[in-house]
Amino acid sequence: MSNASRDASPSEHSASERLDSWKEIAAYLRRGIRSVQRWEKDEALPVHRHAHDQRGTVYAYKPELDAWWNNRREHLERSEQTRHLRLRYVWTILSAAALVAVAGVGLWLLLRTPPSPTVLGIHQVTHTGHPKARRWAFTDGARVYFTDVVAGRATPMVVPAAGGDAVAIRTTLEQALITGITTDDSELIVESPAPSGRPSDVTFWRVPVVGGSARHMDDSQAGAAVETADGPGRLYSKGSAIYFAKADGTGSRKLLTAPGECYGARYSPDGKRLRFTSSNAGSVRYSIWEASPDGSNLRRFLPAWNREGDERAGNWTPDGEYFVFEASVGGRTGIWALRESGLFGQGSGQPV
Repeated sequence: MSNASRDASPSEHSASERLDSWKEIAAYLRRGIRSVQRWEKDEALPVHRHAHDQRGTVYAYKPELDAWWNNRREHLERSEQTRHLRLRYVWTILSAAALVAVAGVGLWLLLRTPPSPTVLGIHQVTHTGHPKARRWAFTDGARVYFTDVVAGRATPMVVPAAGGDAVAIRTTLEQALITGITTDDSELIVESPAPSGRPSDVTFWRVPVVGGSARHMDDSQAGAAVETADGPGRLYSKGSAIYFAKADGTGSRKLLTAPGECYGARYSPDGKRLRFTSSNAGSVRYSIWEASPDGSNLRRFLPAWNREGDERAGNWTPDGEYFVFEASVGGRTGIWALRESGLFGQGSGQPV
């Protein structure tokens, strides 16, 4: 740093030649404030300070800056170019490293094996001492609805979701097996034997959740509400056949004929698969079957997984990540889950 430039007498320059701040100095040299401050430190830029001012106010004179610039112009331009190239190189390396890190995290998320679903606890909510018909249960969040078999009769029951005393739901039907709950949680959908007496012939009814008179329903009205690519509709079964109808019950069409009596037909959340439970199919008591949404490509679900046992009552989690079902394996009955989604849409292959 030049002491002569720092100690030059103010009388040597006119007031119009004076620059009174870093901002004015930077604007005169057409550089940023940081650049001219760096030049003062490293390149002896002729900047003066008021010694008595604790804030370090600076000033400079245009003729001194011109002389300094003419002497160092080529050197400074080369230095600035080198510095810019160095910064660009550093940013290129940092950007590449960031991209590699992001790609690594993405690959890890794709290839990692997610944890298996785990039952965190089991809480018994019913203590009726009666067998449960088909082991179905439905809830509106506050209450759980299920069917007890009492003295040979299917009797609809309700219990608080937190547990407690279960009570029978009074209805005008002799037999009332709960098969669903309406979307507004105000009525139960139940099935009752048809007058023919054949096990495959049933009638469907609506029963208020608080009990009361049952109202007859068409088969299609009793089906599960579903969303398809063509809009909302209803899936329902009758004997060994599964049907699809519009949301209002019209336009019913048969999708498939199952190996045995079927129930619990469901579309997957993505609408790509249809699954249901079939009874008395082949050598097992219950089995789950699947097909394409239009009923084609009918096949047994996991045919080689549980040859000697049975499976039933399956449904997808709301996000479609898992298919959860009941199965008897090796003489023991439990809840199983199959991971449906994974790398490139492939599931885990085996339930846990």
